[in-house]
Amino acid sequence: MFLKTDNQFLTTANIDQLISAEIPSDEDTIGQELCGIVQSTLVHSHCAGGNHQAPCMQGLNLLTATVCRTGYPRQFQEETTIHKDGYTSYRRRDSGQTVTVTVRGSGGRQVMTVIDNRRVVPYSPYLSLRYKAHINVEVCGSIKAVKYIHQYIYKGGDCATLMLDSEHDEIKRYLHGHYIGPTEAVWQLLEFSTHQEQPPVMHLALYLPGEQPVYFSEQESPEALQQQMDNSVTTLLAYFKYNSEHLDGREYLYHEFPVHYVYYTKEKPARWKSRQQGRSIGRMDLVNPFMGEGYYLRLLLTVVRCTQSLDYLRTVDGVVHATFKAACVALRLLEDDGEWVALFNAGREFMTGRALRQLFALALQHTTITNPLFIWQGFGESFRDDLQRLLVTGSVIPPAGGEGREVVLHLDYGLYHIQKLLSEYGRSVVEFGLPQLVLDWQEEGAVGVRGNGVMEEELSYDLERERELADSMRRQLNEEQVSCFNDIVAAVEHE
Repeated sequence: MFLKTDNQFLTTANIDQLISAEIPSDEDTIGQELCGIVQSTLVHSHCAGGNHQAPCMQGLNLLTATVCRTGYPRQFQEETTIHKDGYTSYRRRDSGQTVTVTVRGSGGRQVMTVIDNRRVVPYSPYLSLRYKAHINVEVCGSIKAVKYIHQYIYKGGDCATLMLDSEHDEIKRYLHGHYIGPTEAVWQLLEFSTHQEQPPVMHLALYLPGEQPVYFSEQESPEALQQQMDNSVTTLLAYFKYNSEHLDGREYLYHEFPVHYVYYTKEKPARWKSRQQGRSIGRMDLVNPFMGEGYYLRLLLTVVRCTQSLDYLRTVDGVVHATFKAACVALRLLEDDGEWVALFNAGREFMTGRALRQLFALALQHTTITNPLFIWQGFGESFRDDLQRLLVTGSVIPPAGGEGREVVLHLDYGLYHIQKLLSEYGRSVVEFGLPQLVLDWQEEGAVGVRGNGVMEEELSYDLERERELADSMRRQLNEEQVSCFNDIVAAVEHE
């Protein structure tokens, strides 16, 4: 659910009213109840007792790391601040308010630890009091958050990969096996809606001359088929016809038309008519330059108004050009990598950083970009929007030499990913005038970049602690359970 707000909503005062990252005062009954909820569900205590085997400490250099992977303990700060990247650092005053919790210390022993505001997970006091549960509430004030959310909405259903193989490979089964729970299965079988969109998004037809799709049944007669072809009208043809017969719509571009007009399909042929109520937005399919004339047709439709036909689009200063690309050149849309600037401007609104990097690498390899460095400098932040957070949270550990160079790290890490894509074609970033890599991200220690992350996680455990835990759990088994356990272990070891 996205809330419609004014431009002044994201202020520190409003955030402090809704979200807290501090231990509440216990001076009254409500404060005492909330303090108990925070103490039991909303403090990050996994690594508070010196437990270096905690999941949030895995893969970190314990000699130099001052915080865990999730950034705890945070720093004290008197005021809430909103950063340029949309992330928020919440107010955590050094008020002296503390709580005592029991945590797992080094060696697996239970110890008592004093927790202050630096380890409080951001929460909503209202929601915590209402549901008495762990509810982490944070402010999403960046387009990156919207892109991240919609990436999961439109990613499609979960997939299961099957392979007929006699090899008993548990790692492959773990990596490729996907499970759909009963709740999700029933929801999908009953065809319940998984999300809603407001305002409605109208798909606008886009095709080259002679490629208009017409659907018909195999049993139709030639006369009926010809009639259906004559009556077949798309949103694009109806747009041309409306502009040729009316003056009021000529000021709008093709993708702006659904805002002011309704595509009326109850009569044949379908037509556009003035909108009386409601609102909608129009979207054409994104076409990349590898598709040739289709891309240049789309580019012209986004800049040329008063369009009445495809020939009109190819006409510039009274000259009808042979191709849409020639018309784009005549309009100077292709100078200084203009088509790539337009493509990346449109793509960064909804494409992830990974997808943009792949598109950039393909463009460098298969097309002519006049100034790759200009594209990198202009859209580099969008290319790297999914990488900086990995470095900040510790999900990726920089190689040796990267300490204290946060400003350079995400730039260099982004170049590393571009280099990986180009290396598949035997090319390098230097060949295209891009900056050279500073750090060696392939060296051992660059966690999350080189090895298999799942195997690293499974193998990073304390053998002695696991043995003590197994012995402790075994002593709790009854005689029948011990017998079953021994039979199972013997079968596995002799398989």
